[in-house]
Amino acid sequence: MPDQIKWVSTQMEKLNLPEVDRPTGLGEKYEFPDDPDTLTSNKLGQLLLRITAYNSYVVRVIGSVESDVLILETVYKELLAKYRRDNDFGKMTSDAFENLAAVSDKEISEVRDRLVKRQALLIQLKSFASMYQLQYAALSRELARRGQELKMG
Repeated sequence: MPDQIKWVSTQMEKLNLPEVDRPTGLGEKYEFPDDPDTLTSNKLGQLLLRITAYNSYVVRVIGSVESDVLILETVYKELLAKYRRDNDFGKMTSDAFENLAAVSDKEISEVRDRLVKRQALLIQLKSFASMYQLQYAALSRELARRGQELKMG
């Protein structure tokens, strides 16, 4: 683990910000209703809170992974620059150079592998955050609609 990642972790601990606990129900599947009328207002509210908890947690994880990606990208670029400086490759495309460096240098290969894995994880996490936000918005609109009906009715 690069020293920068440890430094960020230490700084976050020093801030002593309250963290969101892992929500209950992680790893379980839940049903998102295709007909919100099947849910009572209480069940709708519970589902809203559950989705909010999932989204809050995934946003926290996204922040941590984005921080790692930023650091790994910087370390990777520094290692490539050093490798280019120490070796004469003549004219070569940057993709070809990066591939050659990753095959030839174990440290570059390891950092690149960690970086690619974190970038892929980040894509998945962001898709979950987006899904939770869309579901929250839909359920919230339904709850507001019900509130309006009660006022009018």
